[in-house]
Amino acid sequence: MRFPFLAKLTAVAGVTLLVLAPLSLTREKIEERQRLSNDARLSIAESSAGEQRVIAPVLRLSCMESYTHESTVSVNGRDQIKRETRERECPAVTIAPALVEATGRIDLEAAPRYRGLHRVRLYRAALKFKGRFDVPEAPEQSDLNRKKPGAV
Repeated sequence: MRFPFLAKLTAVAGVTLLVLAPLSLTREKIEERQRLSNDARLSIAESSAGEQRVIAPVLRLSCMESYTHESTVSVNGRDQIKRETRERECPAVTIAPALVEATGRIDLEAAPRYRGLHRVRLYRAALKFKGRFDVPEAPEQSDLNRKKPGAV
């Protein structure tokens, strides 16, 4: 042989190509199984309670304010004060809890669920919540009367 190094390099390249072909087929099969596993997990989650999040409640306080609107109206050359009661919505206040405690336990369901080959575990939670809101004090009535009717 005239070029033994070239022959060895060609042989190694040929063996590499022969090994890569089954590896690519195996990789495709693995990706397909992972996709089917994810589909099975989503299907079981949708047939049960689905994915859930636990968040704390918030308080949203709103009110309606009544006030007397005075305006001067000219009738037959004489000025008269016209009074009418109007209402407007106060700005709403959202209050987050000052303290939230969650106690309980999370259990693995005894029997896993299956979709074809794929096994999916479900978890059950028995939780109790306790919390506290710090609600601001209402303004004094005299403070409200000092406000001008047009001010918000």
